[in-house]
Amino acid sequence: MNNMPTSSPTPLSPTIKIIQLNCNKKESTVHGLLNICFNDADLLLLQEPWWAQISPNGTKGPVGHRAWTPILPTTTQSTDDPPLRIMAYFRPHPGMEVVLRSDLIQDQDIQILNIIHQGNPTTTIINLYNDHKRHDECTTALLHTIPLSYNQPTIITGD
Repeated sequence: MNNMPTSSPTPLSPTIKIIQLNCNKKESTVHGLLNICFNDADLLLLQEPWWAQISPNGTKGPVGHRAWTPILPTTTQSTDDPPLRIMAYFRPHPGMEVVLRSDLIQDQDIQILNIIHQGNPTTTIINLYNDHKRHDECTTALLHTIPLSYNQPTIITGD
């Protein structure tokens, strides 16, 4: 008879750990967050992330890391587009899903994510970079035009 103890999976935490930071377009800042915050966060919400050429053919993109999944605010990006000013990184694990709500908005300065966390209500996260130079099209003005659900928790963050 095998007397080896059995272990059960670690239960999900009822909390979602989020870190938000303006990276000031610094590659070293993004690398540091991805490496240091591995055990401290589930989601990183960045403003002014590093965004530069990542391949010889001119493709631009964010810092990559094997433990984090980048989530860009738009579903397409061409080499002629201006750099993104917001993005997120998600550390995948069972029981939690992050869904980009590109059906609501696709903008370089605003990102809407739904966090589906087993056993908890879906939470909407709005990550924004508010550029006062956009005047009537600034992200805070755009928020009034987006059909958000009022019956679930919503967090607005950014700078």
